[in-house]
Amino acid sequence: MPPVVSPVRSDEQIKKDVVDHLYVDDRVDASDVNVEVNNGRVVLTGNVPSCMARRAAGDDAFGILGVRGVHNQLTVLKSVGPLLSDEVIQANAKSVLEWSSDVDASDIRVNVSVGTVSLGGSVVSYWQRTLAERLVANIGGVVDVDNELTIVPTGDVSDEMIAENIESSLRRSPCVSVDDVVVKVAQGVVTLSGTAPSFPALCCVREIVQHTAGVRDIGDNLSIADQ
Repeated sequence: MPPVVSPVRSDEQIKKDVVDHLYVDDRVDASDVNVEVNNGRVVLTGNVPSCMARRAAGDDAFGILGVRGVHNQLTVLKSVGPLLSDEVIQANAKSVLEWSSDVDASDIRVNVSVGTVSLGGSVVSYWQRTLAERLVANIGGVVDVDNELTIVPTGDVSDEMIAENIESSLRRSPCVSVDDVVVKVAQGVVTLSGTAPSFPALCCVREIVQHTAGVRDIGDNLSIADQ
């Protein structure tokens, strides 16, 4: 099945859809969010009440047809809601990670400075690295997350096997043609290049790579095909 190619859409159409989507998303207070679009690339500025809302707004913009990229410059207002100390945020972050049945938090270090959470140490897979960041980002009082977790896989997966598994997954995906994506792997680091027909398709490729066993890091040079 060939990938679906997005139709050409004007910046005005894209902006209207992004704004409309932000206002119907109950996770995002869009009253102080500004949206600008230039050649399909969205820039979000303004203020939101939480780190979760900031990420949700970015995800909303990513999902709009015709979007070629998103630059999320939204600022999280610490003054919204109860003011939590860094010590309380740190304790909450550690608890959330320890309570998760999907993340091995035994080698994760958590530090907090002025609401910004820094994650250090290691996890066993790339998707756990992403999940740990998402879990911490949803905690009250967090304004940003600096994810410095490294990946230490429990098993030995060769670069050839990682590349083969990614390419096989891409062949099974309806959102992108494997012939348009170049996958290179060196010491567990996956480098992606080539094109995807749309931003949602590009995100689909990233999801496939993130959930592939043995991946230690991702270098993403994918671009959106000219529409």
